[in-house]
Amino acid sequence: MKPLQYAPLRTASVLFVGLVGSILVVTSWMWSNGMLARDQRVDVIEKLQEPAEVAGWDERGLLLKDGRVVPLPECLKMPSKSEALSHLTKRGVEITGDGRVIGLVRVWNSNSCGTCYRGEYIVRVDIADALFFLKDGEWAVPPSERTNTFLESRSGTSNQITELGWETGSFRKFELVGELLADDRSRREPRN
Repeated sequence: MKPLQYAPLRTASVLFVGLVGSILVVTSWMWSNGMLARDQRVDVIEKLQEPAEVAGWDERGLLLKDGRVVPLPECLKMPSKSEALSHLTKRGVEITGDGRVIGLVRVWNSNSCGTCYRGEYIVRVDIADALFFLKDGEWAVPPSERTNTFLESRSGTSNQITELGWETGSFRKFELVGELLADDRSRREPRN
């Protein structure tokens, strides 16, 4: 009798059972923590404070349904046609205390593999900064050399807002440019 001839088979069986058991433990832990549930999407929907409906725009600014004309800061002339501006204003606009005009835009992920937990994603956007980034309209104040350098280094990609919304990669670039533009504005404002 040779009891040792079955030892490799027994070792392989023990390893296999241990591996399958480990996979089941990890999978059940991930399931219980919501990591495998595909229907648990998180919606991020930002809101406007005191939104005003937009009827359209002309070269002077946005035409609100209540009759007001709201110029965009730093914008000399609004674009006559703009798909992006239509999408940025279709949910209304908010005029902040310092005169900035904020709109809402949907951001979508073109490279989603199905594991993204973000569902609907609608964010607040400074409309003047967005139009500047998209090169829509004529601008009174040129950006700083630093902002221009950043914009030039990021050229060559699709920067547009479509009926789907703003593609995530382009929107992330816009967020960086928006920070640079806000910094440019703060450097121009007089200090007390």
